[in-house]
Amino acid sequence: MFLFGFLPLLLLIYLTVRGRANSVLLVFSSLFYAWGEPLWVLILLLSVLVGWIVGRRIEQYRGRRRASAVMALSVAFQILLLFHFKYTGFLLETVRSLTSIDIPFWDPGLPLADGMKCLDATSGQPAPAIRKSGFASDSQEWS
Repeated sequence: MFLFGFLPLLLLIYLTVRGRANSVLLVFSSLFYAWGEPLWVLILLLSVLVGWIVGRRIEQYRGRRRASAVMALSVAFQILLLFHFKYTGFLLETVRSLTSIDIPFWDPGLPLADGMKCLDATSGQPAPAIRKSGFASDSQEWS
């Protein structure tokens, strides 16, 4: 289904829509992700939205201390999100085994790619910018 349906449709639309290529990739990536894990798309999109807003604010406050504070809040948000999905179940199981207190908890597991997205968002390294001429190199200024 992917090779003969989804991928050709993506490529057809991606190659015909010039100014909105990133939007096409965002929509198709979200659809592909939702195909396997529909509940996690909202969490992933929330994380991406927070990263985008933070990036805009850092640019707005460039050269001022507020930019560092905004970045610190973003890193804290991304790490808390990762911590919740990756370690909350482990911590509650440890508390249960040590204290015999039954703490109800639904362990949803870690959403696919959320760990990598979180690490990417907190690394401070921007993803490659796509320009009309192709990918931006390290020597090109980010816009």
